[in-house]
Amino acid sequence: MEINAPLLETNWSQVENCLWLFDASAADAASKPGIQKIVAINIVRVTPSQRFSLINKGHRIALLLPQHAQRNKTKSKDTLRAANPGVEINPAQLAVTNAELAHGAPLITRIEGSLVDPARQFNPRWFVRDLQVLDMNQLERNAIGLFRHTQSIALSAGGSLRGQLQLENGTALSWAIVSLQLQLQSPQPSPAIELQTQANQFGDFILSLSELPAPEFDMPAQVYSAQLRVASCAIKSGLPDPDDVEDLEVLELTSQNNNPGFVEFITFEVKPGEHRHMHSHERTALLVKPSG
Repeated sequence: MEINAPLLETNWSQVENCLWLFDASAADAASKPGIQKIVAINIVRVTPSQRFSLINKGHRIALLLPQHAQRNKTKSKDTLRAANPGVEINPAQLAVTNAELAHGAPLITRIEGSLVDPARQFNPRWFVRDLQVLDMNQLERNAIGLFRHTQSIALSAGGSLRGQLQLENGTALSWAIVSLQLQLQSPQPSPAIELQTQANQFGDFILSLSELPAPEFDMPAQVYSAQLRVASCAIKSGLPDPDDVEDLEVLELTSQNNNPGFVEFITFEVKPGEHRHMHSHERTALLVKPSG
């Protein structure tokens, strides 16, 4: 006899050992809701070394660690046994003692691994996080930003910037972070808008100016003063780590004496609705080099 039974889904009232994924491409990204899709996670290293299991909810990923057995012996031990058959979970062998828990000692575990979107809407990345028992007001400590792939960045009525990043020798710079600060020229004091994007493996980038109004509407300004910076990502296990970056110098867009120089950031004007190709003086790409 076939029986169909309803299942009750439990809401997460705690964020214990929980990672929160957000779209890093948006302005004020960390304060916006998490991405609503499943991203493949691969935990390469856990310190101190211990067995674990995962609950992947899309924008939240929880790690079930033996530390849970110390805090909730019945439920957590059963969960860990189901995920690790044949493994004896003994709270007496855990790194954190009952006395430490009674005094509110944090349960810290360092995890290292990768996040990959099978649909390629977001770029892959490496990450390192120190997890501990958190409440909802501390969730940002374990937040991980994912940058949209160039193929999934929609053009905006507010305009866009695009181009390719290259080193001085013409080699494409993969996975670099492009940051743009837009300063409203009037009225004063003028607010600033911060935008970011990540180049793909070929050095190509698209920065959607979705925060700007469409040109046919009542714009607060006809042009915006902009500053563009570039930073390279450290590559770990073949993947970029956007949390580990090095600032680069950028070759100027124009030069009065036909001798452009490398600068910390390039300054130019942005017009709402304009889709602009960015390139250094008399080059087809933006040239960058390490600072100093």
